[in-house]
Amino acid sequence: MGKSAALVRGQLVEPQLTQPSALTGTRNRIPNQALATAGAGTITSAMFVAGGQVDRDCVGVNRVDTTDTAVALIAGVGLSANGHSRKLRWRNATGAAFTSTLAGGVGVTVRQADGAVSLVLADTEYADLELIRTSATTCDLAVVVYR
Repeated sequence: MGKSAALVRGQLVEPQLTQPSALTGTRNRIPNQALATAGAGTITSAMFVAGGQVDRDCVGVNRVDTTDTAVALIAGVGLSANGHSRKLRWRNATGAAFTSTLAGGVGVTVRQADGAVSLVLADTEYADLELIRTSATTCDLAVVVYR
């Protein structure tokens, strides 16, 4: 299966990210992207379009990164109708005791099961993100954290 979404019977179908196999101890290949900005970074539509996993190197301090605006993400990703979505994995790849925090930009609401409105990951933790269009100008960023 390729990295691009497909429209099947009027529904946007996304490729699924893979997780480590409990049976073999191996990891299926996930395309990696890197974000090593020495300062605040931006999660862009290009990252969601490329898919796979973003490895965030905090470059020696705790970092707070923000998504682009909902309007920019909707247009850049091509979320043409409410309910359409795109997935991405976010991993703190710092290699030290620094946190990677992810917050929603204008019109983007981070939603976690515990009600948190931002995502904080310690080193080596990762989260699956699903950007879901809720209107022409707003999105939810649904988060599942793996610790």
